[in-house]
Amino acid sequence: MRKVLISCIGLCFVLGLVAVGHAMTTTPSAKMTGTLTAVNAVANSFTMKLHHGEKDFTLGENAKINSAGKTISLADLKAGERVQVTYSVSAGKMVASEVELLSSSAASTTPKPSSH
Repeated sequence: MRKVLISCIGLCFVLGLVAVGHAMTTTPSAKMTGTLTAVNAVANSFTMKLHHGEKDFTLGENAKINSAGKTISLADLKAGERVQVTYSVSAGKMVASEVELLSSSAASTTPKPSSH
């Protein structure tokens, strides 16, 4: 009986350490808005320019990418487009769970018709 009790206490201790370790390596999600400077669909990653520099993101396993309410792929995104990213930090890496295309580079470079 004593061995079983000691084994249970040891198991609880180990599980507690694992839970604390996981909590320390993953942060709650946050949002960030910026302009894409690079997109690598093969590596599931992208870089975004912010006011204070650039940040690299990895696309999470179940991440969603949306444009005007429609689902698109990472390969559809292009440098120069403005996006809002929902992300968390896991093991020191920024992992995107959602990317929302805010403005297309094509739309921003298309001349507006004049009103003559």
